[in-house]
Amino acid sequence: MTNSNYAPAGYFSVNGELIPTEQQKLILAANEETIALREELDATKKELHAAEEEINTLKTETETIRTEQKTLTETLRESIDSLSPAPEPGEPWRSNANYIEGKDNCTVDGVLYDCLKTGRNHYPPDSPDWWAVRVEVKIIVWDDADSGHPFVIDDITSHNGITWRCKKDHTKSQVRVPLDGSQWWEAQYEKRTTI
Repeated sequence: MTNSNYAPAGYFSVNGELIPTEQQKLILAANEETIALREELDATKKELHAAEEEINTLKTETETIRTEQKTLTETLRESIDSLSPAPEPGEPWRSNANYIEGKDNCTVDGVLYDCLKTGRNHYPPDSPDWWAVRVEVKIIVWDDADSGHPFVIDDITSHNGITWRCKKDHTKSQVRVPLDGSQWWEAQYEKRTTI
């Protein structure tokens, strides 16, 4: 036999219907609120996770932009460097010239320096890691020397973008212009052309 007035704790029975007590109503309301708060917390966690993913995406995009910026900066520097005329062998040092390791040289106060590292804006007397003294000789620019200027063996002149070494003592004249095959001069460096 069942008792139609039987009710579990926190409920009372009226004609077989379970009715919660005020205390049970508070507990049920608290449970519903807890469930709602858990759902809200789960939604907040999902939003936080989505925000973290967006932050990571933005970090990746920022890094990509920085890499592209670096590449563009390097390209721009190379373009600027290419606007500077290529250095001619034996010419005076220029801070904006891009000197190539093992190929280029320059002069400072009559001293000839060979380039040891590719770069620019490294003043030869102050940059022994970048430059080595080749010969301490005054380079005479052919076009600046007066007619009749005396040249002796091992004098150096610069003419038409080529550095020349004197092979025989002589004086400057139109028939003793530094040229390939000359009995008076020997080319010291290849001529560089500017593109």
